[in-house]
Amino acid sequence: MKSLDEIRNEIDAIDAQMRVLFEQRMDCIQAVAEYKYSNHGNIFDQSREEKMLKKNLIQLKNKNYGKEYERFLNEILVSSKAYQKDWIQKKKSMSEANSNGYRNADNCAGDCDSWLFSG
Repeated sequence: MKSLDEIRNEIDAIDAQMRVLFEQRMDCIQAVAEYKYSNHGNIFDQSREEKMLKKNLIQLKNKNYGKEYERFLNEILVSSKAYQKDWIQKKKSMSEANSNGYRNADNCAGDCDSWLFSG
């Protein structure tokens, strides 16, 4: 039997792998947000979410984890939609600021007191 420390070390190693995969996934979510912004797409796509959940739940090897895996996937979807919404809102705000005579807004991350008004 493994010691508790050995098990926790395994969990830490898995968490490190998941962090890398999370960042890769978020890079894709960023690209999705950019696409949806450019093409005026909706953030929520119920059909896509249902297909993703079904596909991943079917592929789960240990069905005893089904309920928790579905919860995990739903949290990912919530987080992804929130990120897309925030990114698109920020992009729209910067676009509006640019069209209202502000410049340097695209170089600003977050609240920018340094935007220069050019109008």
